[in-house]
Amino acid sequence: MEGLMSFLGLATSGRTVTSTFSGLFDISDTTLILVVGLCFLGTNLVSNITCRNSPVEYATTFSCLFIGALMANALIAEIELPVTSDLAQSAITANIGMTCAALLVMALFGREGHLE
Repeated sequence: MEGLMSFLGLATSGRTVTSTFSGLFDISDTTLILVVGLCFLGTNLVSNITCRNSPVEYATTFSCLFIGALMANALIAEIELPVTSDLAQSAITANIGMTCAALLVMALFGREGHLE
């Protein structure tokens, strides 16, 4: 068990699991509102492409896009893009993460009537 804990870096650094994921939600309120708005737009776009419009699939698509946007913001936060605004950088990184998540969702859902 000690080997597993030291492999994960939790025992040697003294960090906890909650502090490991604290950078994931380290975004401002304005950025969070922007990400939620972009996720709603992306959810409608993905639902129109896949022809699946049930509430469960809307919720699944929205949550996947939201997690993708948060993960992209956490991973690309250290990289400075050549833009003038932090909000523009957050929008660009959120779109990158949502694009990856949307491609995954479309690959998993497929088009209605085309999977047999």
